Order: sequence, then C-alpha cells, then structure tokens
Amino acid sequence: MFFWHSFLVKRYRRNLLFFGKDINLVLSHRIWDFISPFVKHAGGILDVGCGTGTLIFNVSNKIKPNAVVVGIDVDKRRCEMTLLKTQREIVCAEALHLPFANKTFNLVFSTMVIEHVDDKALMREVTRVLKDGGFLVLTTVVREEDANYFYKDEEGRSLLAPDHIREYSSGQEVLQLIKSYGFVTKAFVIYPFRLSLPTAFLSTLYRLFPNMILERLATTDFVSTVRTKLIISVPKYSIIEVVMQNARSRLA
Repeated sequence: MFFWHSFLVKRYRRNLLFFGKDINLVLSHRIWDFISPFVKHAGGILDVGCGTGTLIFNVSNKIKPNAVVVGIDVDKRRCEMTLLKTQREIVCAEALHLPFANKTFNLVFSTMVIEHVDDKALMREVTRVLKDGGFLVLTTVVREEDANYFYKDEEGRSLLAPDHIREYSSGQEVLQLIKSYGFVTKAFVIYPFRLSLPTAFLSTLYRLFPNMILERLATTDFVSTVRTKLIISVPKYSIIEVVMQNARSRLA
C-alpha cells in the first residue's frame, strides 16, 4: 500500500499538464471571483465530477476551518489523484446517484459534466442534495447549429468530444433547464471555447500511450510556454458558466 501511494505521489508531481492547479483550468476568473465570498462562508461544498481536483484544491484555500469539502467522480484513478492533491474526502461514485442525504450542501460545483450524462437526472440529484438557498455553479459547452467538428453524433451533428451525449444550442437553453428546477440566475458568462493545441496533442498521446517520457515532457519549461501560446478558438463553440441559487427560502 505504501509503495502504491508513493508511486502515485511521484506520478502526480510530474504530471502537471494533466493535473494542474490553476483555477482558470476549470472556471473563469470572473465567475470564481463572484462565487469566492460564498465559498468562504459555506459549511458544506460538493464538487460533482471533481476530475483531478483543481477546483477542490482552490476551494480548500478559501474555506473556513470547519467547512466540509467533498469531491465525487466516477473514475477511480482521478479520485486517487484528487485525494493526493487535496487531502479532502473523495468519493468514487456516479453523479446521477449521489451518496448523500437531502439538503447536505450549501454550494455545489459541476464543471463540464452535464453534457456527459442525463441532464435531468443530474439536476434532480443536485437539487436534492443542495440546501435551501444554496448555490449551484455549473459549466458546459454551447454549440451553434452549423458547428462542424471532428466527432459526430448519430444524427450527424458536430460533437466537441465523442463521449458527449448532448451539446446545448444556446446559453438560454442551459439557463432555462436549471431554472426549471427552482433556481434563479445570479451570474453567468459565455465566451469562446479555446483549445491549447499542445495540450490536446499530448493529452491524446498520453491516453493512447501512457508513459513517463510524456509526463516529463509535459512539465518542461519549453512545453509549458508553448501551451500558453498555441491556443485557438474552436469555431461555433462556446463555454457557459452559471451561478444559480436554489429558490427555496433563498436569501436576499
């Protein structure tokens, strides 16, 4: 067990490309600045689809001492990496079956998850575990009707990723979905989807051929610099980030 833990720690420390800590990897600074005061006062925070812990890492630096922060992800390896990064409670489970009691959390994050799952089932679960007046921070992709990308769904429509089961046609569609579960809008931003070509290339290679050479390459100064320079916008695709408040007994 000690050997496995040591191996993961060493692997994590090298693998900064895939397990970064910059909050801008998961949220824009505008939305992060907006929600940060609520993070500081929340007693219970849940990250649904925590990935490798970037959001939880940043949340942990702002919370009050007795706050509870929990991450949940379906992938065991990502859960292990998040635990190493954050030392918080990490649960390996499905987002559509959250293993928590009703009205447990003051604040729920869900970044780039809803496009991968049954959106209505996810919203039911998020609403169930959120306390009255609590906040939901959610992000997803928005695709214009004539978008054209490499991947296609069964009807021939463009997909930004092959495992997306849906992509919304407008920001308004996303807002209306969340509002239908009793939420009111507090803030939102929409901006072009930007892709780092070196990150995409190395990530694809790593998924196909995971090895230490790629991990070490990813952390070199040269690659780190190139990653921030070779960035393109994906035509007809945007990201929407929303902050919504549960209307049940919401605070003014």
